[in-house]
Amino acid sequence: MAVYLRIIGIRKLDSIESEINRLENILPKVEMNIDFLKQAGIIAKEIGTWELKITEYHKYFEYKTGNHSFKVTFDSPDFLEFLCSHGGNYYHFVDEKNNAYANGVLKIFRSISILYELNELTFFSEWFFDPDEIRIGDSTFKELKKMMELNPKYRRTELWGLESNEYYVEKINPIANNVYN
Repeated sequence: MAVYLRIIGIRKLDSIESEINRLENILPKVEMNIDFLKQAGIIAKEIGTWELKITEYHKYFEYKTGNHSFKVTFDSPDFLEFLCSHGGNYYHFVDEKNNAYANGVLKIFRSISILYELNELTFFSEWFFDPDEIRIGDSTFKELKKMMELNPKYRRTELWGLESNEYYVEKINPIANNVYN
């Protein structure tokens, strides 16, 4: 069973309609340089488009490139979630030997975050906390925040080597278009 890396950017949701409009304006501006997928041996086509998808528990935009996809899930009132299909596997993503792939994915997600004006991204495995539990009502965002506040010893200073019981917070400076910790 794969364990997935969960990446969230904290924000407050105005409404689903305004979120759809905002993301429809932001996502086409993101440079989708996917050369890193080919270098990682992933079959990818050059041109994809962001498509709105709505299911019972998820509302998201998806960019498909062959057998790989990027998703921006926006149905939580408290955060955006960023997912990718192949390297979203937690162990693969945080292994530094796969940093070319991970950095390629993160470049896309950071670009979206900057255009959205998010201040930080939080990374953790779904074993640490599964945001789907919030979607189905078995947990709350406050519980996730409280778990992080009560366990500062599990906060890492870098993504590489992140253990399944740890989390990493990456600060984003949208003005300088930089990342810092």
